[in-house]
Amino acid sequence: MIDKLSRCFIRAIDDIFLGFIEFIPEVQDIRENTDEINEEGTVSVVGFVGGRRGRAILYYDNELLMFFAKNMLGQEEIDEEILLETAAELNNIISGNAVTYFNDDSETKLRLIPPSVFSGRLKVVSPKITSKQIIYKTIAGKFFANIGLEGGK
Repeated sequence: MIDKLSRCFIRAIDDIFLGFIEFIPEVQDIRENTDEINEEGTVSVVGFVGGRRGRAILYYDNELLMFFAKNMLGQEEIDEEILLETAAELNNIISGNAVTYFNDDSETKLRLIPPSVFSGRLKVVSPKITSKQIIYKTIAGKFFANIGLEGGK
């Protein structure tokens, strides 16, 4: 199930990058069961409930998030609050699309919990989660998605 959900996130991420910044990021690596994230930047976390519980963590370095915010809003001056709101909105859209793709082709139905956003030096540990971390190469900085479900595959 984690493989299928990860593929749905890859599709949703490609759609959003193409739609907002006219660029499809390149998947550089996919790591299994990466339960610790230790980065400087901004993460948005959205939970899943329903047939299974889990979460999606989307990480943006500040350069990439600024690139998105400027392109989405069409303005040059972006403050920190707008950056955090941009991360939350991107996660809402990406996760919403990915869950829709997943639910359209699955007996297990997922629903989203609203995102939380964190910025700065981050350390995230997710025990009891089976996860896939999808690491991307982008035109404007580091990005990855860590998708996890409770209770195994």
